[in-house]
Amino acid sequence: PFGEDFINFWSAARLAITGRSSSIYNFTAFHDFQVSVVSHAIDLYHYSYPPTLLVITAPFALLPYPAAWVLWQGLGWLAFATALRQFSRKYWLLIAFAWPAVLINAIGGQAGCWTAAIIGWGLILLPKRPMIAGLILSLLAVKPQLAWLVPLALLAGRDWRAFAGLAIGAGAMVIVATLSFGISIWPAYAQHAVLLKQVILEDGTGLRRQRGDPRHG
Repeated sequence: PFGEDFINFWSAARLAITGRSSSIYNFTAFHDFQVSVVSHAIDLYHYSYPPTLLVITAPFALLPYPAAWVLWQGLGWLAFATALRQFSRKYWLLIAFAWPAVLINAIGGQAGCWTAAIIGWGLILLPKRPMIAGLILSLLAVKPQLAWLVPLALLAGRDWRAFAGLAIGAGAMVIVATLSFGISIWPAYAQHAVLLKQVILEDGTGLRRQRGDPRHG
């Protein structure tokens, strides 16, 4: 689909804000909705993120898919570029445009610029505004595979105020997600994550058993 992985972010958020969050972690229902968005056959894309990401992406789902993709990529790149400017006043714009991962991120509709911006601004603000830095770093709760490293680093550095900000921010996101989309979304996510871990990381079968299609191995 146009925007590649962004179809996952937008589709899940759209389903959530329209009261259909039960379809997000259902392979068949989620795929069928994505096909209806792009109006042609696509491979099987799945949503592997926790409900906390829905809190952040929900505003993008208020827009049509193409417009949301442009805004997602544009704002993500801008946040990344302005963080770079704090490290390299002279070459920040060149780096922000020329860094190969930026092109890959744009083509794939991924969240790489957003992730880099969160980590970047967290590090920038940590020395002088640790609480705000912690709140910014708490946004990584949308990517558990990265997020668990952050509190360990803050504890090791004895950055207690930043750690408090991290805990407050992450807790608030969990509460907002639960109140907005229902508590049942968490068991659905947990079951989904276990299945993805098994078929992608453990037995290597991919999602073929979900759709009966050998292309999705």
